[in-house]
Amino acid sequence: RPEGRRLRGARAGIPPGHPHRPRRVGHAHGQAFGDYLAVVVTSWAAGVPTKTPEACVADWDSVSYTSTVPHCLRRLDGTKHYPQDLRGEVHADGEIWSRALWDIRGALGDTKASTLIVEAQFAFAPDTSFRDAATATVAAARRLYGAGAANAATRAFQARGIL
Repeated sequence: RPEGRRLRGARAGIPPGHPHRPRRVGHAHGQAFGDYLAVVVTSWAAGVPTKTPEACVADWDSVSYTSTVPHCLRRLDGTKHYPQDLRGEVHADGEIWSRALWDIRGALGDTKASTLIVEAQFAFAPDTSFRDAATATVAAARRLYGAGAANAATRAFQARGIL
């Protein structure tokens, strides 16, 4: 319910429209998950790209409206950091979350990372904060693969300022 989201934000002292409001961040990690999944599923189906970096999202589409080379709609390997790089826009803010997911994949390998990332999604609600989502992801890593995987996930989220 929208009223509940507004009340939670108000209790936390976060005014409407502020990028730290839980609803906006929740949508950002959902967008980031979609970007992550698009990249890894494409790599599974077609192989790792040879003309663009694997972390480049939708290079096939963005060639018509970007001027940078390689043409990427977004990237999973950016340098954005929480909270200073929040913009209140789900695609831009999602790049913070997607980088953490990408780093988990780099640390644990594709299969383990993607499995625990999907598993963690079941603990998220639309208004789950980055911090709570990261905590759930670390818990999924621990539950599925033990302390080493949980530590790798924790490091990825710490590097982005989320934990």
